[in-house]
Amino acid sequence: MQSQWWSGEQIRAYQLKQLDDLCQHCVQNVPYYREQWAQLGSFANPLTWQAFLQLPILQRSFYHEHRAKFLAEQLPEGSWLTGVGRTSGSTGIPIEIQRTNVTEEAWNANALRELAWTGIDCSGTLAAIRYQVGPTGQLALASWGPPYDSLMQTGPAYGLTIASPIAQQRAWLKQVDPHVILTTASNLGGLFLAEGDFPSLGKLQAIRCIGGENSPELRSQIETQCGVPVWDVYSCEEAGFLAVQCEQREQYHVQAESVLLEVLDQHDQPCQPGETGRVVITTLNNYANPLIRYALGDLATVGHACRCGRGLPTLSRISGRQRPPFQLPVGGWKNSQLLSEQFARVRGLAQFQCIQQDAASVLVRLVPGREWTSQTQSEVAQIVDGFFELTHGVSFHLQWEVCQRIEPDATGKYHPFVTRCSSDSKSPPQSAAGH
Repeated sequence: MQSQWWSGEQIRAYQLKQLDDLCQHCVQNVPYYREQWAQLGSFANPLTWQAFLQLPILQRSFYHEHRAKFLAEQLPEGSWLTGVGRTSGSTGIPIEIQRTNVTEEAWNANALRELAWTGIDCSGTLAAIRYQVGPTGQLALASWGPPYDSLMQTGPAYGLTIASPIAQQRAWLKQVDPHVILTTASNLGGLFLAEGDFPSLGKLQAIRCIGGENSPELRSQIETQCGVPVWDVYSCEEAGFLAVQCEQREQYHVQAESVLLEVLDQHDQPCQPGETGRVVITTLNNYANPLIRYALGDLATVGHACRCGRGLPTLSRISGRQRPPFQLPVGGWKNSQLLSEQFARVRGLAQFQCIQQDAASVLVRLVPGREWTSQTQSEVAQIVDGFFELTHGVSFHLQWEVCQRIEPDATGKYHPFVTRCSSDSKSPPQSAAGH
């Protein structure tokens, strides 16, 4: 709460000190960085910004294949492992990252600061529509969970799987009658753009949107219809909170005490305010599984100084990864992110891509990983068959291709979902997605 008011120069100095400590730790304890940086001849001590910006950019695919080399052999005193986070696989390359007590405390601190900015009252009822909601697809909890319930009295929380049909989601929201809704950008758009009126929710005070942002037009439509603000949260499994909106809701403040977020142009040079480039992050407090200059796979636009007066860096737009929905032979659409979530839990799958050839045909391309077995292939086939099997006895025609590598497009972007269908006016617009 104090450092948010530091000047930009103070924040940069603080980040450089964190980077110096982290990089010296990596030289001593993390095999990949120790080997990679030895090739540089000498490593700056203390670290300078010029030396840091000479470090190579880490690609997701390389990290995925060599993850063991990114695990620290020893942790600093007072730091210990607490678990493993797994990404949703929205890039087609599911990622695992070790967490520590320090990374979790930073995550919690950022969550509480975001709560202070939005003014959301945790004493009400929370309704979350997301991916991981337990084996039954529904949850009913006495509190909102950490970090909120450890510091304050919260209301109850209810969860519903995002795999539920939109009509079921709407009926469930009417039944729960929440004060706060939490869901993804793409699902939020589907909730409001589907046929029929959105249910009237008399207690609703706010909507929190994760996994990207909707268009300004759609956001305005939702806020007008519901009479409540829509708050965006830009986060990822690898680093936690990346950027959130302050009370001005015009830009996104980078959570700079926890992550160094670079926006780079096609020549890997820093973008200026108003320019759009790819997002590269460095996790400043994860000494167990450090990610240094890690290409997240998102696009963002650098912002200007915010009217609120905070010195934290800003993003004016988070373009994210585009996730086109699958158009269904029987009409309507299906959220492609659901398939990402299921693929992310498959061991031995290095990369995937689904190409919708037409309204009834999908090509599924798979790249086997090191742990690929015949059981992996059967598991993937079962997931794909289950996802594309539709009601009324109609399903997609599936084609399979196992290959060594899925190439990016001419811009260097990798697209796990591609549609070659003509646009359908009843389909929701593509939503940009973070994690």
